[in-house]
Amino acid sequence: MSKRHRGLGTWVARFIVVTFTWLSLTASVASAGGLPCQYDVTAVIDSPFADDIVRGEAINNHDEVCGYYSVGFSSNRAFYWTPKGGFVTIPTPSGVFESVAHDVSDAGLVVGVMRFSGSAIGNKGFIHEIRTGQTTFLESEDEQGQCEITGVNESGVVCGFRSINDGGDVFVPTTAFRWSAPTGFEDMTPKGYSQAFDINESSVCTGWYGFLGIRRAFLWGNGNPVSMPMLDGGVEDEGQALNEFGIIVGRSVIPNPQPPPLYAARATLWSDDGTVLNLGTQPGFPHSFALDVAADRTIVGYVHQGNNSKAVAWNGPVFRSLTDQVVGFRGYVDQAWGINSSGRILANGSTDPPLDQTLSVILTPQPPLSGDANGSCTVNVEDLLLVIKQWGQDGFSPADLDDSELVDVRDLLIVLDSWTF
Repeated sequence: MSKRHRGLGTWVARFIVVTFTWLSLTASVASAGGLPCQYDVTAVIDSPFADDIVRGEAINNHDEVCGYYSVGFSSNRAFYWTPKGGFVTIPTPSGVFESVAHDVSDAGLVVGVMRFSGSAIGNKGFIHEIRTGQTTFLESEDEQGQCEITGVNESGVVCGFRSINDGGDVFVPTTAFRWSAPTGFEDMTPKGYSQAFDINESSVCTGWYGFLGIRRAFLWGNGNPVSMPMLDGGVEDEGQALNEFGIIVGRSVIPNPQPPPLYAARATLWSDDGTVLNLGTQPGFPHSFALDVAADRTIVGYVHQGNNSKAVAWNGPVFRSLTDQVVGFRGYVDQAWGINSSGRILANGSTDPPLDQTLSVILTPQPPLSGDANGSCTVNVEDLLLVIKQWGQDGFSPADLDDSELVDVRDLLIVLDSWTF
């Protein structure tokens, strides 16, 4: 940069500092947002059959997806999808009338449940290896009960729930479990009335356990599970997913501040410091659900009212509708089910008429808007004030727009050059 240009920038900076000092006393300077402003649809996941419904449930760090599909009024069938191999139906043995895939690991293990009829009645958890095509089945303590695998990590340790043989009903109660080929089953104690939904690379699980019909979220590492704190006024809660740092997301049931209904589901975050946070919802949607959380604490899920849902994401104080951030897609995304380490999101939705196809998509974040220091998806006076407020700060700062580890005139000029109207 020439001395003349630098001098002009310094003069501009001083002028703006003087001009907007009074604004800094009254304007609200938002903290940096951790969410992209827009997403591209980089993959459409649809089955080769006509008039089908596809719902993805998980995405791994290789952009491989699993879930289920149905054709017409038939039962669900488990599938996986890879960028190279496309859509593949997971084979089922005779007697299976329905199958659903819940999770896929970076090692290419797909897990879920297959439901049997006839002489083999019952539900069996399955582990399908993409590379070899081999499938392993896990059963309940009573072979005619239920066993369902809901999560898997890269080491091949799975979690889920299965019926216990207490001499009563073969299907209930269920107990949460971990399983691996070397060690076999490890049931969560005390056994009964619990289900595990996710497992991280440290083999720590989350889910719910219940007593007298009330569900409570838990963290299960070594030993007995730890109950998560409940939201103020909360009635029940459950953990849905967790990341490598033990941060859990799920949902709570609380009295609805604006009934009806009297009670509402609210997306909930349990932090690693033991705090619990109501993630809120959006106007017109009393219910919200958090379904997955990334290492950087980006959370995905959806808000819901009646027959309407919108895919959403949270990061810190920023809460956005993904439905409104998707570009170049002639359709609507209603639920976000997973997010990987690249920030790519697995979302479910449908295409616009006349096609009206129900399918899954992978959303890839676009590069951030240059000059958007506070993550508001616009460049305006608030970004300018944030640069001024953090002027001269070294090290990490959201106002350090050129990544020079110093907030200075160059960051100011980036804001001015990127100004949106």
